Amino acid sequence: MWVSTFHSACVRILRQEIEALGFNRNFTIYDDQDQERLLKVLLQELGIDEKQLKPRAVAAAIDRAKNKGLWPVQLEDDDSQAEQVTRIYSLYQERLQQANALDFGDLLMQTVEVLRRYGVIPR
Repeated sequence: MWVSTFHSACVRILRQEIEALGFNRNFTIYDDQDQERLLKVLLQELGIDEKQLKPRAVAAAIDRAKNKGLWPVQLEDDDSQAEQVTRIYSLYQERLQQANALDFGDLLMQTVEVLRRYGVIPR
């Protein structure tokens, strides 16, 4: 029997099973500051002014999507700002994978993905 928070239970599962998703078991967990730092880099690379689209606003949008269980390809691009957020979210996920890192939302989403791959929960 385990007694833990959802996030710590997910970390425990992922440390054992995340290799099925292309990550190493020694993944890093990005906190809010790490997330914001990466988003600032991505905004700069994409030529998006931080005054136009704030990193914290993008982080909040990504967090909302992840809380709904939505990956970038599942988001609706109903206006230009939503389209930018989707593009940033997609690139953000690529960079997390390259860095062998997860954010707090990924802890839940990637655990669900592992459980789906092993048939524990339906798709």
